[in-house]
Amino acid sequence: MGVYKFALRMMNIFASECIFYFISIIISIALIFNCLNVVTMSNFIGMNETQNRILTGIPFFLALIICLFTFYANSYFVINKTKEMAIEALCGVSERKLSNYLLLQNLIIELSGFVIGLVIGIMIQPITLTLVYKSLNSNGNIWSLNMTSIGGTVAILIIQLLYVTAGDYAFISTKEIKDLMVLEKEIYAPDNRTIRFPGFMYVIIYFMPVVILFKVSGKTTDLLSVYVICSLISINGILQFYIPKKIANIKEKRFSDNKIMMISLSNLQYSFKKLNFLMLMISSIIAFVLGLLGSFADNQYIKIMSVIAYFSIVILISISLIYKLRIEVQKRKDSFRNLLLIGYTKAEVKKIILVEVLIFYVIAITIPLGHILFYIYTFLLGGIISISVAIALPATYALMFTATGLIAYQSYKNMIIKDK
Repeated sequence: MGVYKFALRMMNIFASECIFYFISIIISIALIFNCLNVVTMSNFIGMNETQNRILTGIPFFLALIICLFTFYANSYFVINKTKEMAIEALCGVSERKLSNYLLLQNLIIELSGFVIGLVIGIMIQPITLTLVYKSLNSNGNIWSLNMTSIGGTVAILIIQLLYVTAGDYAFISTKEIKDLMVLEKEIYAPDNRTIRFPGFMYVIIYFMPVVILFKVSGKTTDLLSVYVICSLISINGILQFYIPKKIANIKEKRFSDNKIMMISLSNLQYSFKKLNFLMLMISSIIAFVLGLLGSFADNQYIKIMSVIAYFSIVILISISLIYKLRIEVQKRKDSFRNLLLIGYTKAEVKKIILVEVLIFYVIAITIPLGHILFYIYTFLLGGIISISVAIALPATYALMFTATGLIAYQSYKNMIIKDK
C-alpha cells in the first residue's frame, strides 16, 4: 500500500481523533471571516490614523492567535500520529514522504474545514453585522458579501498551511524511529528548572495585582502591563509546579486508600503540567484585548472589535481544551483497559473520569478568570465599561468553559467506556 493510500486509510479508521482538529479549523475560519468583514465595513469613518491602525490591526492580531492555536492543535494531531509514522519509517519510507503523508492529511482537514467554515461564517454574517450596527446606532446592508474578507481568509489559510507544513517537517526530521514509537506514550516529564522557586512564591505573584489595585491610586489602566507580567509568571509556575506538587501531597496524605481519587489525581498531575501554554495564552491575550478596550474607551468601533476578539479567543481556547483532553485520553486507553481487567467496574471508571474532568475544569476556569476579573474591576473603577458589560465578559467565559467541560466529560467517557 502506498504512503498516500495509507494516509487516507488511517484518517478513515481514526476519523474520531481528527474531528476536533477539523472543528477547530471550521470555527477559526468562521471567526476570522466575520472579524475581517466587520473591519472592512464602510461605516468605520471619522477615526484618526492611530485609531484606524488599531482597528484594522485587531483582526490581524486575531489571525495570528488563530494561527498559533492551529499550530497547537496540529502539534497534538502530529504526536497522535507518531506510531503510524514509525510504521512507515520502518518500511523504509523517507522523511520527505513522511512529511507528504502529514501534509496530505492536513490539506484534507484544513481545506474541507475552510470550505465549511467559510459557509458558516457567511451564514452568521447577518447576525454579526446586525449586532455591530446596533451597537454603533447605525444602519447598513447585513447581506453584502465582502470579497476582501474572503481574500483575507484565504490568505490566512495559506499561511497556516505553510507554517504547519514547515513545523511537521522539522518534527519528522529531528525524530528517530525509536522516538516516534515511544513519543505517543510519554506521560511524565522531569523538572529541568535551573533555579527552583518555592511553589508558594507563584501564588504570591498571582495575587499581586489585587494588592496593586487597592494600594496604588491614579489611572489603573496604566498598570495593565504589570498585571500581564504577574499572569505570565504566576500561572506558568502554578500549573507546572505548584498544583502538580500539591496534588502529589494530597494524593499521598489524604487519598492513599481511595482507588478512585488516586487514579484521577495521577491523571491530573500530568494534565496540568501540559496546560500552561493554553492558560498563558488566555491570560496574556485577553489582557491585551481588554487593554485595548481600556486604552480606547472613547472609540466605539475599537471597543466593539475588542469585544468580538475577546469572545473569539474564549471560543477558540475552550475548543482547544477539549481537543487537548481527547488526545491525552487516547494515551490512557490502555491504562483504563488494565483497570477494568484488575477488577474496576465501569461505574468506578466513570467516577474516575467525572472527578478528573470536574477538577480539571474548575481549576482551568478559575486561574485565568481571577486575573480577568482584576482587569474588569480596573475598568469599572475607571468608568470605562458598564456594569452589564463587566458581568457579561466573565459570565461568557465561565459559561463557555462550563459547556465545553460537559462536552469534554461526555467525549472522555465515550472514548473509554464504549471502546471496551
